[in-house]
Amino acid sequence: MRLATALYLIVGVINVYAQFVDDAMINQFTKPVLMPILIYLVFVKADGFVNLARLLLSLALIFAWVGDMLLLVKGDELFFLGGLGSFLVMQLLYTVVFHKSMDNPSIPKNNIIIPAIIGFVAIAYASYIYAGEMWLPVTIYAGCILTMLVFALNRNGETNSKSYLMTTLGAGLFVISDSLIGIDKFMADVPYAPFLIMLTYIPAQYLIMQGVMIHEKN
Repeated sequence: MRLATALYLIVGVINVYAQFVDDAMINQFTKPVLMPILIYLVFVKADGFVNLARLLLSLALIFAWVGDMLLLVKGDELFFLGGLGSFLVMQLLYTVVFHKSMDNPSIPKNNIIIPAIIGFVAIAYASYIYAGEMWLPVTIYAGCILTMLVFALNRNGETNSKSYLMTTLGAGLFVISDSLIGIDKFMADVPYAPFLIMLTYIPAQYLIMQGVMIHEKN
């Protein structure tokens, strides 16, 4: 388990370095390895006990891997949309996983939903202004990732503090990572965008996996 965690860290650091120096070859070799390592960690941490939350977590990571592979193809709108679709399914699966990994699953509270709705309206407006023909899928995707964050925040008090902190931090980093993708593609060039995107994406995936598995173990 420690070896796999160390391997994820090493491969992640190498990939982030590849983004920083814009080395496509290193990126092609390292990015496909990341999600399979996390899937393996779920398998090991499960220790033979399989339930719905763990199955959905593994499935979410599989869709994340598919999205990673599609987004490796640069300059093709069809592959970009395919990657967006794969990550959308992953976000929906994470939402269900967060809901299931609570001591007493409940509907998100108003103090969480209301700010999320305000944020969604702002993003929808920005998408309409800047994303052109892509504004609808971008808005739908933004709604899904905000819903995932809402359900991560909703676990407060319904799981142990370590699980809550890790999943919420992971979901927050995911929002930052995907926001950078949207801003860089539709609004303005973000300096070192691929570097910043992977710098947030790689720990986001690990923190979500670890946080969910800590709850399930307890």
